[in-house]
Amino acid sequence: MNVPILEPNLIAIPSAYVLFPSVSDSPTDAFLAPEILRTALHIKIEALVEKVVCIYHHHTFNKNIQNQTPYNMDHKTNTTLLFSLLFFITHLSNALSKDLCNENDKNTLLKIKKSLNNPYHLASWHPETDCCSWYCLECGDATVNHRVISLTIFAGQISGQIPPEVGDLPYLQKLVFRKLTNLTGQIPHSITKLKYLTFLWLSWTNLTGPVPDFLSQLVNLDYLNLSFNELSGSVPSSLSLLPKLTYIDLSRNKLTGTIPESFGSFPGEVPYLILSHNQLSGSIPKSLGNLDFNRIDFSRNKLTGDASMLFGANKTTFSIDLSRNMFQFDLSRVVLPQSLGVLDLNHNGITGSIPVQWTEYSLQLLNTNTTLLFSLLFFITYLITIATSKDLCNQNDKNTLLKIKKSLNNPYHLASWHPETDCCSWYCLECGDATVNHRVISLTIFAGQISGQIPPEVGDLPYLQSLMFHRITNITGQIPSTITKLKYLRSLRLSWLNLTGPVPEFLSQLMNLEYLSLSFNQLSGSIPSSLALLPKLSYVDLSRNKLTGTIPESFGSFPAELAYLILSHNQLSGSIPKSLGNLDFNRIDFSRNKFTGDASMLFGANKTTFSIDLSRNIFQFDLSRVVLHESLGVLDLNHNGITGSIPVQWTEYSLQILNVSYNRLCGPIPTGGSLQRFDSYTYFHNKCLCGAPLDSSCKPLAYIYHYKFPLQLTLKHTTIMSKATTLLLFLFFTLLLTTSLSKDLCHKDDKNTLLKIKKSLSNPYNNIISWDPKEDCCTWFNVECGDATVNHRVTSLHISYDQISAQIPPEVGDLPYLQTLIFRKLSNLTGPIQPTIAKLKYLRFLRLSWTNLTGPIPDFFSQLKNLQYIDLSYNDLSGSIPTSLALLPKLEYLELSRNKLTGPIPELFRSFPGKAPDLFLSHNQLNGSIPKSLGKLDFYRIDLSHNKLKGDASMLFGTNKKTWTIDLSRNMFQFDISKVKVAKTVNLLDLNHNGITGSIPVQWTELSLQTFNVSYNRLCGPIPKGGQLQRDGAYAYLHNKCLCDITFLFNKKDFESMPEKALLKTVDPDLDLLITRRNVGNSAKYLMIPLELRL
Repeated sequence: MNVPILEPNLIAIPSAYVLFPSVSDSPTDAFLAPEILRTALHIKIEALVEKVVCIYHHHTFNKNIQNQTPYNMDHKTNTTLLFSLLFFITHLSNALSKDLCNENDKNTLLKIKKSLNNPYHLASWHPETDCCSWYCLECGDATVNHRVISLTIFAGQISGQIPPEVGDLPYLQKLVFRKLTNLTGQIPHSITKLKYLTFLWLSWTNLTGPVPDFLSQLVNLDYLNLSFNELSGSVPSSLSLLPKLTYIDLSRNKLTGTIPESFGSFPGEVPYLILSHNQLSGSIPKSLGNLDFNRIDFSRNKLTGDASMLFGANKTTFSIDLSRNMFQFDLSRVVLPQSLGVLDLNHNGITGSIPVQWTEYSLQLLNTNTTLLFSLLFFITYLITIATSKDLCNQNDKNTLLKIKKSLNNPYHLASWHPETDCCSWYCLECGDATVNHRVISLTIFAGQISGQIPPEVGDLPYLQSLMFHRITNITGQIPSTITKLKYLRSLRLSWLNLTGPVPEFLSQLMNLEYLSLSFNQLSGSIPSSLALLPKLSYVDLSRNKLTGTIPESFGSFPAELAYLILSHNQLSGSIPKSLGNLDFNRIDFSRNKFTGDASMLFGANKTTFSIDLSRNIFQFDLSRVVLHESLGVLDLNHNGITGSIPVQWTEYSLQILNVSYNRLCGPIPTGGSLQRFDSYTYFHNKCLCGAPLDSSCKPLAYIYHYKFPLQLTLKHTTIMSKATTLLLFLFFTLLLTTSLSKDLCHKDDKNTLLKIKKSLSNPYNNIISWDPKEDCCTWFNVECGDATVNHRVTSLHISYDQISAQIPPEVGDLPYLQTLIFRKLSNLTGPIQPTIAKLKYLRFLRLSWTNLTGPIPDFFSQLKNLQYIDLSYNDLSGSIPTSLALLPKLEYLELSRNKLTGPIPELFRSFPGKAPDLFLSHNQLNGSIPKSLGKLDFYRIDLSHNKLKGDASMLFGTNKKTWTIDLSRNMFQFDISKVKVAKTVNLLDLNHNGITGSIPVQWTELSLQTFNVSYNRLCGPIPKGGQLQRDGAYAYLHNKCLCDITFLFNKKDFESMPEKALLKTVDPDLDLLITRRNVGNSAKYLMIPLELRL
């Protein structure tokens, strides 16, 4: 491009670009940036104007320079140049103030919102704001004129159909509608207009109709996922025409017919092919043998014939699942790829023997003892041949299950329950082994579109050991009494339903019951005392119901060890039975009830309790006398009437979670141990608690007594004065005291200001209703006054959990002695952060969270020199993080998470004047690299997760640091983890979803990690054995490049009810895992493999 020179350090650019200073003296080195219109938001327009004026004066008044330049201009020319440039800059300024969003895209998105009935999930889609800032979507850069390129609508309360207007977003590259169970209808044809679409994910909805043939028109499509729908018909052969397709998932639908022959000839890279849980039939096309799949899943269909062509020594396949079909081929001749890690062939008619060569492969799903394998090889083959010739399922059980299916209105979730198939192969249940004649022992119905009541026929499965109905909100009615017939029942979980009625007395008849969870229902009435008669019960969860009454006295005498007692979120009342002090719970949760009296009997030095939650009750006891056991990790006592002081001995305990706020505690917070590790939120709103991390320093006891009781005379003075004089003085000061007590402590100016705040908030009904002008404002809810040293001025204002629709009242700045300001969990509180807050010179604690505040994080915060705690999380704040926050000399806690912040982490954050604050910046849109200088700081807690940060983050680690938690998950960090040395103090380490390389250091086995996750990275090598690294399960490691040897050790007792077979579905359906089991002495070793492996 030929650029006409106006001046040695200024260049002219066509109108598609912007005036921009040259980066060198040579005009040929000029930097031309097409995106400068957007990045120029950081350029001062005023400075550019000054530059132009300087040029004007330069040409007009500096004759020497005019004579030297080859581009001489007269005064008229200069004037014309000046006004031309000023005119251009004016237009530039206007351009910078406009939305990035394309007007056509905005109109289309508003139509989509309207088509979906304006759901709250899309509340940020406001026509007066820039659509590129809206939730659920993403705009491209200037190369596509900032058109919308991504639309992701996920897990909201949305009903309707996919709006056809999605086709009117012509630059869309990514389209996701996911986990929207009320989204129905067919896939709209208008999608064919999306010529740039590369990613289409329409899953966990209720779409019907066929998989459209027109999808073959999306020639840029790379990823296609239509799983968990109600799609029917055949698989269209035209999908194989897509030249860039690398992933196909059509699982969990109602597709029929055969796999298309054309699927043997994909033009591009061979895709992941997932067709499981359908009704596909026929043979697999032989041409599929020509392809080298990474993952293939044809499980739970009706496919027949030969599938051996999918294997081969020259392939690089990692996962093959052909289970629960009718395949028939000779396994003896199958040669596996060396890369194969997952192989599932269960429930077929496969013959032959297991090849000896398989001993050479590192199969993760065939983790059996090879010696035993070959000793019993022919015997096992014989058993398989017999077993596949007839149904294992008991006929009575099958008939009962079909009645249960009918009672639930034949839901699609139970589509595999077909009378002509073996019920032991049906989804949602499990049969026992030959010792119980293969009777049904487990029934788990979870998260389906099911309505009705729990069928009484469940009582007709006499060998049932585990019964679960979970996360089915349309299951209503009462718990059926037929359950009492289940004499072998060990686990009963009826949770996240809508069950009503009482907790039945008849549950006491289930003498083998060990686990009982009836949480998240609408159960009412009292807790039956008869539950204490169950001899094996070790887990009781009745939380989140409407239970009333007291805890039964009998609960202090369970025959077995009651490890877990969870009764939270009910309406229980009264005192806790003293007999509960005889029990040694692992976890106890009585929170959010109306309990009163003493609860100190739950503590004790000889107990091994890990978690105690008594929060939000009306307990009253002296904390000074409470002795804890060193095993206690979680203690929550907030919002009670607990008195006394915090014992010094508590400094010896390694508490992970502590909260004693909103009580009546007094005295200093003991120093040492972990008690100062917690922020002031752990301790605040107590009667006279003092010391770090609270702001209030502790006064000498004598001074407090002297201050409050000036007439507290010593014995010496009393003896000198006559009795009459003493009596007169006593009466005089009693009169003064009575007079002072009758007056308001509240300062008049503060009361007037608070009443203005109330009015500004539209006089809300909740706690603020106590703000009566006739009452002392120091007694009002949500308000706290200081002592006489500040003339009882208001020092704390805390407004939360209220139906308030307004902005933060500017009058808060007129409470000059305010130290604590909280507006929290007020979703209708909008607008910017009020600049009047800058007047609060004594402010130490600022929490504006879970509101809908907008605008930038104000720079004026840097004026609040006493500020120690800032929490602005869960808002809609935008812009960059102001560097001036690093100037706050006392800042100890900074949380800006869950906003829309952009830009990098300020370099100035390296130089906080005090100690490094707890730093929480997660769930924003921050980008760029972490400043290396942050490595010099010793953060106690740091959370940078869910951003777009990249580069190296290893500087945050170090053995000489005292860091407690590090969360860097879901970014784009890239560094070698092999060289990272972690401080032994680290308790939580989450690095998932990055590009981290290397191997896990052996030294990490020495860490006491409570939470650990390195999944979705590029790690390689073996996972070191020992320590806590095997505690968090396979989920902590999956989706890495080549991590291996993920084994876990469990107590054999926990799994003694499981049948001895190669593959088992895990007990908890929330974790979709398979388990391979091998006995090792008195323990059992397990290999846990995710069913949804995606490397």
